[in-house]
Amino acid sequence: MGNYLGTNKQGTGINRNNNSDIRISAGEQHYIGALTDGISIHGNLLAGSDNTSISVSATNIFIYGNTIGTDLSNNINLGPNAGNGIGITSASNVTIGDSAPNQANVIANFIQGIDMVVITPNPQELRDNNFRSNQVRGNSIFNVDQMINIRDIRNPFIDTENLNSNDPDDADMGMNKLMNYPRILGISYDQQNAPDAVNVDFMIDATANHADYPLTIDVYFTDLDENLQGRYHLGAFSYTTPQAIQTIQLQLPKGIEGGKLALTTTDADSSTSELSPAATFGNLDIIFADGFDLDTE
Repeated sequence: MGNYLGTNKQGTGINRNNNSDIRISAGEQHYIGALTDGISIHGNLLAGSDNTSISVSATNIFIYGNTIGTDLSNNINLGPNAGNGIGITSASNVTIGDSAPNQANVIANFIQGIDMVVITPNPQELRDNNFRSNQVRGNSIFNVDQMINIRDIRNPFIDTENLNSNDPDDADMGMNKLMNYPRILGISYDQQNAPDAVNVDFMIDATANHADYPLTIDVYFTDLDENLQGRYHLGAFSYTTPQAIQTIQLQLPKGIEGGKLALTTTDADSSTSELSPAATFGNLDIIFADGFDLDTE
């Protein structure tokens, strides 16, 4: 069983603390939450923080299976919480979540879900930070429309508050290689043959010279009335041909009346991009081959 930090003993209310719930600033091979060595350990329940809940400035850190900012049922808002759900400062080889059972983190009710900031003169050395399969929602105190924010506070060309722009061929360098996120080209719906699914066309502008293939694409879904962050992880897909247009079919949560889809890129060395702009669609009954809206890139 994991720890309850910043909550009452039932895990249903907060006991506010004035700093981070967990802070790691040195050492290697720390595990926070569920381990991967065959030992079944539930993750931690963290809330009530007046700062970033999990703060990391060390190397080779594994953050699995934690519930941050909400109760274990995901029904009680244990916020608002100041800062970020998880903050990474000038660190490499940090793994946040995984597709294996019980290893995704839930991050809710903070200013921002995951924040990665550079304060070192060599940001290109800070890489292989992997964020996959997590459920990120309700982190909207400042109306931030992002799940992951990668920012270099010393570089005016890196957007410190909004989504960084893709660049041609993914040739730029920086923290997590400034991986290009996928570009969603279209959504189509086949009511007769696949009434609970949508087809998504996308491509990634990254050559083999600038990205370590194969790439992994993670797909996230958010309800229409929420900021885009990634309430549901819908699956992962391999992307093997540089700059090719690829189509994937997604099973959507039951009972939805539209929503927002967005994607991330993770390369073979485990560097993950920011979340792409969303493709927003309405009720599935009115989606046609070109029936979608794409947020501004």
